[in-house]
Amino acid sequence: MDKPDPQSIAHPASAVELVFCGPSVDPGRITALLEVTPTASLKKGQTGYYSWNSQPYVASSGEWMLSINEYELSQSLEECLVRWASWLENHRAAIRELTHDGYVPYLQINKNAVEENLSIFIDVALLKKFAEVGVAICVDAGADK
Repeated sequence: MDKPDPQSIAHPASAVELVFCGPSVDPGRITALLEVTPTASLKKGQTGYYSWNSQPYVASSGEWMLSINEYELSQSLEECLVRWASWLENHRAAIRELTHDGYVPYLQINKNAVEENLSIFIDVALLKKFAEVGVAICVDAGADK
């Protein structure tokens, strides 16, 4: 088994992360096109570690995640999403190339972003910006593992 990339080791979930996940996801290609180092990445078949118990697992698909923590300091979720929209627009060409090749990027809004209740308002204009770039929204409001 390959030695895991240090970025594949469990990390605390950020409020909002850009995620690429799927059987054909090549983390190296995403990193090269976006020209940014991911917060975490894993190739299919590589060993990763569960965030809640640090137990190892073998990835059944490729994973690539990016958190931009400075977007979250003292900001509301809505402000954080506006900043992400700007970042994504600046990387539009790379994201378009990846989506053209079948990748499905999405912003994952983690449960720590919505605290105790799930109440998120995303303006239509902001949703259009995500759609124009080709990025979906996923809200993870599930219980702790």
